[in-house]
Amino acid sequence: MSGPTPKRVTWRGWLARFALAMGVPLLLFSGTEVALRLAGFGHPADFFISDDAPGIFRTNPWFTNQFFPASFGLKPLNFRLAKEKPPGEYRVFVIGESAAMGVPEPGFGLAPQLRAQLRAAYPGRAITVYNLGVTAINSHAILPIVRQAVEFRPDLFVVYMGNNEVVGPFGPSSVATTGVPSRAMIGANLFVRRTRLGQLVQRAMQALGPKGAALTEWRGMEMFARNAVAAGDLRLQAVYVNFAANLDEIIALATHSGAKVVLSTVAVNVRDSAPFVSVHPAGMAAVQLGAWQQAVERGVFAEALVIDPQHAESHFQLAQFLEAKGEAEPARIHYLAALQWDALRFRADARINDIIRAAARSEPERVTLVDAAKEMGATADSTVSPADGRYFLEHVHLTWAGNFELSRLLADGAARSMQGDRQSWLSPAACAEAIGYTEFGHAGVVMSMDRLTSRPPFTGQLTFAVARAHLQEEIGAANGAVVAPGALSAMAATVATARRNDPENAFLIFHEATLRAQLGEFAAALDLNSHLAAIEPASPEHQAQRAFLLQQLGRTNEAEVILLQSAKDDPYYFQTYALLGWLWAAKGQWSRATEYFAGLTAHLPGNLALRHAYAQALAGGGDWSGAEVQWRAILKTAPDDEEALKPLCVRMFKDGRTEAAIELMLAAHTYNPRSYANNARLEQIYENKGDIVRTIQFMRDLAASGPVNAMLHVNLAKLLHQTGRTQESAVELRQAEARARLEGNAAALEAIRQMMQETGPTNR
Repeated sequence: MSGPTPKRVTWRGWLARFALAMGVPLLLFSGTEVALRLAGFGHPADFFISDDAPGIFRTNPWFTNQFFPASFGLKPLNFRLAKEKPPGEYRVFVIGESAAMGVPEPGFGLAPQLRAQLRAAYPGRAITVYNLGVTAINSHAILPIVRQAVEFRPDLFVVYMGNNEVVGPFGPSSVATTGVPSRAMIGANLFVRRTRLGQLVQRAMQALGPKGAALTEWRGMEMFARNAVAAGDLRLQAVYVNFAANLDEIIALATHSGAKVVLSTVAVNVRDSAPFVSVHPAGMAAVQLGAWQQAVERGVFAEALVIDPQHAESHFQLAQFLEAKGEAEPARIHYLAALQWDALRFRADARINDIIRAAARSEPERVTLVDAAKEMGATADSTVSPADGRYFLEHVHLTWAGNFELSRLLADGAARSMQGDRQSWLSPAACAEAIGYTEFGHAGVVMSMDRLTSRPPFTGQLTFAVARAHLQEEIGAANGAVVAPGALSAMAATVATARRNDPENAFLIFHEATLRAQLGEFAAALDLNSHLAAIEPASPEHQAQRAFLLQQLGRTNEAEVILLQSAKDDPYYFQTYALLGWLWAAKGQWSRATEYFAGLTAHLPGNLALRHAYAQALAGGGDWSGAEVQWRAILKTAPDDEEALKPLCVRMFKDGRTEAAIELMLAAHTYNPRSYANNARLEQIYENKGDIVRTIQFMRDLAASGPVNAMLHVNLAKLLHQTGRTQESAVELRQAEARARLEGNAAALEAIRQMMQETGPTNR
């Protein structure tokens, strides 16, 4: 017997079922999202968020949380702007990554120089330039910035981006994301991350993961050192496709809003920045590899490149050889080949710049191309010398001269899109005066670079020792200029004049306060700091400066309150903890410090800056075993961390644990064979032991760590000669002579002359 005939479902029935199937999850999602927002959970993800006053917005310090862990502490610059543009204002937005942002000191970077140039060239115009650059982002993060930025009615976008497409979010070398997803997948991913429910799920996943896994501090390029991507990697094609599509959409958003665009190719250091990582092709035969190695050892790099034309460092070494022979154009070709084959891809390559040029050609009426890569010597058709240390602090970040050159090029591009008569551009000296750049500012810049470039992956570059020597000389010269009699007061006066001419410039206020503090004028510095609140939103940087000044004025209780609140509001601004430790140390409150830092370290176990503060507090209170636990925890993550390694080894030597201390130093050497301080210790230890072989090893590593003086090469030459390595000894002696002449070191030259007489023709 058959059952009842089933009812045929009409299209209206299917529609109702579909609506029910979709509607219930959407209602649940919406309800949960609203509830989480009302409860105050999570953070907004827009680049600009409402400030206290109606119609006023500020940059969002949580914007980057959708791309990186919050513990990285990467944020946009801190400023306010009105949603409605005042009548007559010409509004410029600079967008890009760290080079556009102006790392290491945005106050002296591209955006303020561009602003100074445009204001000088068009004195009758109300020109504002806003810096929307952010460290470590790429076009996937810049696109949502532009989507919102167009709502603020900019007249001009200045776009300088392309260095981070491989290492940034959703790139194959990223430390925060995996894979190279399609743009549709990236869009869906970011949509979820922007929601409070998505943030709740992300936090739950972190809580269920390994303890402290998501609570790591930003360690810059060192974090990417093992994320090599060879030039033949198939994932690069997806990178280029995504970059081209993102750039096209950025241009479309900007031009459809009525804004014009100055689009620049990206200049990078090709001559003074050797490749970070060189790799051989997969499957290269052992015979070929052996032949390549022999060619390199003989210094015949052209032959080595016949065997392996993809080896980046061989191209770089051949370029140096050709340049030394005066063959400039062939050298340029190989410098650029070294850039293309570098497997740690922190620099925009030729394909990225070709995409930028093509994008500019697509909108010739509203997009002005500035070919900075060509104009600054980073392309094959450049007519100037290859881009080098004149323009770059290291691989991509710009010197004062580099920012000046780039800002002038971009200002020329902006002028092509602006109406009105233009006056002349500022000279470098006039531009420096306008933005308050002095030797004090320069000293801060080069000391920041000293910290950055002393770590991997820079330590693996062929140019490392030379670059370190030049940087140390530059630091010495800058510091010498600052401490000259009356110099600091004159520099403060220069900055004060710039501030009076630009009274709403928060950076100049902060910078002058720093200078006043250096002069011991703490009350005047505090007055300047107080003025910041009227111009910029509150920030941990401002609070840290204020607390420091209050402590100098003896108002330690006020300073402590500020720092504790700042640490609560922004737990990932780690300089706060160092200041708290310093404050409690000055008051002798070691138990207060250790109790506070113990609690924070349990919550943020992956943060090394916090462990340093905790270790110092423990050591200050006499708990050396507790301090050792923290120092060892630091060395697990960074075996060559000198702030942990040095005090721990000193303590271990004092306790008679010499061999255990040497083990730590050798582990540090394995991790980073170019740590100057560690190599100096190891060289001295093995010299005292009478181990001439290990002494030579660490003396050589010391010489490669830079900076070194001529006598180190002389002493190394003597040891090599003693062990019968006469050819190597002769090489070191020639290096010693070249260094001694550079130093003007008469004593070293005399020592070299005597050694040549004693050892005969082999060392001549």
